[in-house]
Amino acid sequence: MPVQDIFLPLASHLRPSADALGTCAAIARSLGAHVAVVAVDTAIAAAAHPFQAASHFVRDATLTPERSSADPDSALNLFLAEARRRSVRCEHAVIRGTIDTAPAMLAEAARLHDLTLLPVGSHDSALEQTQLALLFSSGRPLLIFPQEQAAALPITFDRVAIAWNRSAQAARAVGDALPLLRTATHVQIFTATDRATEQDAASGNALVRHLGEHGIAATFETIALAGSSVGKVFESYVKANASDLLVMGGYGRSWLKEFTWGGATNTILEGPPCWVLMSH
Repeated sequence: MPVQDIFLPLASHLRPSADALGTCAAIARSLGAHVAVVAVDTAIAAAAHPFQAASHFVRDATLTPERSSADPDSALNLFLAEARRRSVRCEHAVIRGTIDTAPAMLAEAARLHDLTLLPVGSHDSALEQTQLALLFSSGRPLLIFPQEQAAALPITFDRVAIAWNRSAQAARAVGDALPLLRTATHVQIFTATDRATEQDAASGNALVRHLGEHGIAATFETIALAGSSVGKVFESYVKANASDLLVMGGYGRSWLKEFTWGGATNTILEGPPCWVLMSH
């Protein structure tokens, strides 16, 4: 099934660039997908209670493009203009919330869409809680990209790299990425480890066979960490192979002590090296 319904969260404190919003519209057009845009008005006081969450979700009436904001340069209006220019089907709404409650509200809204699209600024601390909520609480995949490189990013995923470690999270990411993998011309599966085992090789080759059943030709290899962090190895791999998209599982902080790939999640979330589809 193709990607047909994309969720795009916008909030005043996330500050997506004009180039990033244009790239969001361009990728939606490339996929032939509808976009549901939710803008969060966070221009109110912080939550009185630290555990105030999605139960306080308040949705305003859907606004017309002309009435969506008094500011013509707002992120919502900039995206709507790009969507119209590219003939992208979209709907939009504004919700009221706070910086504290917005992440949970957006994660709840994301559950009713195929994936969430999110531009990422380099080491943007204001974005962290929203990213984590969308990844770990929405139950849907997260497609992120580096907004500093937005104008130069491809809008088709011809070369795809899959980070594979036999985990449930990686398997979920592969399943979520199938619509994108079917249109790729080159799919590389890799396992990053200094202690490659027969089980690693067998699992990687089994994934090659599995993708083959879906009409997707892929290759598998193991690569050495050689003293680098897993996240940095991922970055180096996609750059060396000119990958358009990295597919990987996302792991919570509780995994860091027991699962060496946990640290890669934070590294990639803070600074994606290309388009990244991440699932938990």
